[in-house]
Amino acid sequence: LERIIVSPIFHRRHHAVGYGHEGTAYGCNFGVLFPWWDMMFRTVSWNPAVEPTGIRDQLPPPHGDGRPYGNGLLAQQWLAFVRIVDRVRGKRAYAPGTIDAAN
Repeated sequence: LERIIVSPIFHRRHHAVGYGHEGTAYGCNFGVLFPWWDMMFRTVSWNPAVEPTGIRDQLPPPHGDGRPYGNGLLAQQWLAFVRIVDRVRGKRAYAPGTIDAAN
């Protein structure tokens, strides 16, 4: 049924580090409910391999920046808010290797 309705493994590939957003020219497996759009726009990947998911800059060096994303839901939401405010002000929201207040 995965060619009719998106399965969790299908969409997980969209969030795979080094693949989903980075591995193809425009990313892959954008569908949340139906894979048809990905099939139509040739962004589909049927590879069943389970890849590590997340955001590259969270990985420790040399593969990423070691950027902290907060521990727990509230810390992550607060950290996102702080980073948005800092971006609006034109400041860098973190320095690699530092722990910010949300952790």
